Amino acid sequence: MDRALWRLIAWVVAMPLGCAPTGGDTVAVTQDTVYGTDRRVDVYAETDTAYQAIAEQSAVVLVSAGIVDATDPAHVRLQASTLGTDQVLCTGENFASDPDPGFCSGTLIDDDLVLTAGHCLAGNGVTPSCQGTQVVFGFYRTDPTTLHTITADDVYTCTQIVAWADGHPNGGYHDYTVFRLDRPVTAGHTPAAVYKGHAPLPAGAGIAVVGFPDGIPCKLDTGANVLQSEFDNGDDLVANTDTFSGNSGSGIYLNTTHELYGILLEGNSDYQPTAAGCQTAFVCPATGCSNGGGPANGEIIGYGRLALDALCSSAYSPRLCCGNGTCETAENAMTCPADCNGMATSTDGGSSDGSVPLGAAPHPSGCGCEIVRTDVDGGFAAVAGIAIVTLVGARRRRERG
Repeated sequence: MDRALWRLIAWVVAMPLGCAPTGGDTVAVTQDTVYGTDRRVDVYAETDTAYQAIAEQSAVVLVSAGIVDATDPAHVRLQASTLGTDQVLCTGENFASDPDPGFCSGTLIDDDLVLTAGHCLAGNGVTPSCQGTQVVFGFYRTDPTTLHTITADDVYTCTQIVAWADGHPNGGYHDYTVFRLDRPVTAGHTPAAVYKGHAPLPAGAGIAVVGFPDGIPCKLDTGANVLQSEFDNGDDLVANTDTFSGNSGSGIYLNTTHELYGILLEGNSDYQPTAAGCQTAFVCPATGCSNGGGPANGEIIGYGRLALDALCSSAYSPRLCCGNGTCETAENAMTCPADCNGMATSTDGGSSDGSVPLGAAPHPSGCGCEIVRTDVDGGFAAVAGIAIVTLVGARRRRERG
């Protein structure tokens, strides 16, 4: 059964007859869950300084441009209600007093590129669109009662979608967006370190999530674990991250290296209604559960490699593409020796015309890696293999709205 239909059925069954939420947004069916105890913490309370820096410098909240009040460039305000009001939360629920302006989360991965989930900017479902979307850095608490001051230098506009997918090719699940900002970021905003490999994470591996659950100020969960590897035909994994609606697109990090490994896509239901007419967070065991009746027993995380592969084939980024193990058309032995394996200058071995240099590995047809070697007689042979290609810029869900 389609995941969206599972979610709708689960929500309808859970709602008391004749009751509906009052005030703010209606309850979304595209939400997540707490696993075990709620591990989410504010940035100021996070003890891992590397993750603190990621939250402060690399994480962005996606908002509609209309809610950004930049009348005072030195003190930009995000107009919003509170989580408790919009979700009709019961007394005592975590973060109920937090403002909730965001609809998705994202991560800065290059000086002007942001990675998020594909469904966050799905447009009409066929042609993605980021019209009217802005991203904001620095949306976090510095202490229990104080929000970090946001300035005009923290606010950017999405101008171009560079790579996008939101579908199920070959039985898998691709859900990612890489989009370009209106200008390169300024000092104080730093792209996250990105894992460029293709190795799947084993069950039990420790991971962290940095994002904006329900669109509130940035929260971190650094104590999550992989529950199932190679889900959705190998495109995703399942984990027990404490994530909610608005966490769609949140960065998923390797606890061993603090590298960005994937993005949060979808999961179980976030809240459950009570007889009192308010809602509480749905709690699953740390080992997972499927409270929405869907196919996974936790939160679904997309491998970041899918987005990077799409980006590198359409809009090359040296920071993100060099070192990914693939010889891209835009690379050569001088610009990216890591990917142009064995293509550097050689003084012996290989063929005399340079087409098989010392230690060279076969490269894909159309590869742009240029072969340059020093011939055995001391001369230089500039050899072939240069391809000139015009580069073209080319389930349950976590977004709010």
